[in-house]
Amino acid sequence: SSKPLRWYEKILSALVGRYYGPSPESTRKKVLTKTQQLMDCSEEEIQKNMEIVFQAAYPVARRDEDTRNRIDDFRNQYGFATNITMVIITVILLVWWQSAASFEVLLLLFVIAFLMFLRFLKFYSAFQAEIVRAFASQREEKSGN
Repeated sequence: SSKPLRWYEKILSALVGRYYGPSPESTRKKVLTKTQQLMDCSEEEIQKNMEIVFQAAYPVARRDEDTRNRIDDFRNQYGFATNITMVIITVILLVWWQSAASFEVLLLLFVIAFLMFLRFLKFYSAFQAEIVRAFASQREEKSGN
C-alpha cells in the first residue's frame, strides 16, 4: 500500500504533473510481485530498499524499443533541466558574491532556477513512471511457446 502524500508532495504533484504521485494499486501489486519473482526477495526487503524495484524494472522496460526511446527522451530532458538549474545557481552565487546585480535580477534568476528544477522533477518523474508502467505491463515470457 502507498502512504498518503505529505503536504509538500501534494504541492509538488500539482506543480509537476501527473507522474509525480503514487501509481495505481493494481500497478503497485504487479510491480511488487514481478520484483519479488525476478529478484528473489521478500516484500519486506523491497520495502526497505525500493532501489530493488528499479534494478528489476529497468532492464525489462528497455527491451521494448518504443519504451526505450521514451525513457531516453525523459532522461535527456531531466539531464538538461538539471544542468541548466546548476548553471543558474552558480550564476546566482557568483553574481551575489560579486554584488554585481540588483535584488530584482537575483530574484528573477532564482525563479528561473526554481522553474527549471520543476522541469527536472517533471521529467524525472516521467522517467521513473515509464519504467514502472512498462515493467508492470510486460507480459510474462513463457518457455515452450
